[in-house]
Amino acid sequence: MFTKIKEEIKNYAEQYNILKKVYMDKNTELKANYIGKMFDSEFATNHQQFNDAVLALQIEAKEKLSTAYSAITESIRNSVIDDLGSETIAELNLIKGLNLSEFEIRGYAEKYTGNAKALRILTEIAESKGIYFNYTSHQEVLDVVKQLKERTTDFINGYHGDYRMFGFYAGDYNHALTLNGDPIDLAEDVYNDFMNPFKGSASNG
Repeated sequence: MFTKIKEEIKNYAEQYNILKKVYMDKNTELKANYIGKMFDSEFATNHQQFNDAVLALQIEAKEKLSTAYSAITESIRNSVIDDLGSETIAELNLIKGLNLSEFEIRGYAEKYTGNAKALRILTEIAESKGIYFNYTSHQEVLDVVKQLKERTTDFINGYHGDYRMFGFYAGDYNHALTLNGDPIDLAEDVYNDFMNPFKGSASNG
């Protein structure tokens, strides 16, 4: 899901750069062949065509991003509402009475990956045995995903061509980071910590 977001951001940038090059090349051609009102008219037409193409590209990209974010949100929702089931409840009750090692706790966490209720109980069991992990709530991960959606939407609306990672303007730097996938990776880490607090990068320090 997060890979799809990365792919769409890169695809949008690539397609935008192609449109921009065509636009700039056309302007160069117009300057060489037209003057006066004829140039103004042709330039205005080229500019409008570029803007229309970019707008269509933005709409398409944001629709694809929206689909990706909906899938992430749905997976979080399913994790929260999934029924524990009588067998899982019985197993968790059994685990409470066992002197489990961290390795064994992680094994059960793998089994319950994606089940927020089971993992929350397992986290409490682990902590009662002196094994501590960073538990990520569903609200925390939803907030991070919301922030990422705002950031990637801002990228789509504000990208105007290639950016250097250490550009002069803060906006350039933020867009460069987004294009590089850094905030997407960070959000995925939080998501993974939510799905399995015993395995994700943030829980490991």
